[in-house]
Amino acid sequence: MAFTWKRSKVQTGLAADALDSLDRDWTGALVIDSDHSTARIFLYEGDVYAVELGGFHPDVLARLVSAGRLAPRGSASGSSHQDVLLAVESGECTPEEIAVVHSEFMLAGLGAVLVADQQQTLTIEADEGATTAQGCALPIAIASAKEAVNQRGSRMAADARSLIDRFVVLPKRNAEGVDPFAWTGDVQWTAPTIDEAAGPELRAMAGALDSRSIDAAAGRCGFTRAEALHLTAVLAARNEVSATEVMVTPHGCAVPEAWPGCS
Repeated sequence: MAFTWKRSKVQTGLAADALDSLDRDWTGALVIDSDHSTARIFLYEGDVYAVELGGFHPDVLARLVSAGRLAPRGSASGSSHQDVLLAVESGECTPEEIAVVHSEFMLAGLGAVLVADQQQTLTIEADEGATTAQGCALPIAIASAKEAVNQRGSRMAADARSLIDRFVVLPKRNAEGVDPFAWTGDVQWTAPTIDEAAGPELRAMAGALDSRSIDAAAGRCGFTRAEALHLTAVLAARNEVSATEVMVTPHGCAVPEAWPGCS
């Protein structure tokens, strides 16, 4: 089966429509082009199992380091898919752990595509039989994935509101209007050393927030923006981080939620 959803000057929601219209046993990839980048949503027999975003490369091993499952690594340049395979082969981590991390990135990436899908027009093509050459999660039904994405969005909004209320940080305006999460990439933080009894993810986030934006800290730790926002909200509620000044730097592509700004 080959089909294409063509770009329209006024139509949005094409990605959601495409996902809903696929046959239940369809296997392949939806190739989604924005003005700046390309995303690929991979499905196996109708279930989504991976999302690849142009310009973003998940740091799976950094995420496991932040979780306390791996010892800190010497390289700060990120982990390739080959690095992950070597870590599994050497027994440092398990395939199941890798799949859980990829599930978080997959949902974050799918959410980014669906948000962009409502804000701009996209060109979408179906590449039947295509498979990912990168890591993947266990397949999940499209309806369940969409529900999880919606729940993540609600949690992100609640975490963002709690930080905005605490620090009175205003969102930055952009050409399309107000990005409700733009400020999360523009706040400089001071993070003291926190109690060692705290979970490893909280300790990792607290250390990474020192003079970094939330998105940059997330990228350093291998977190998605949703994870980083929640961890920062927890730290702020415990009075263990504080905003010190507003910076004017862009998000870049440290987190999957930055798509399609990645290139």
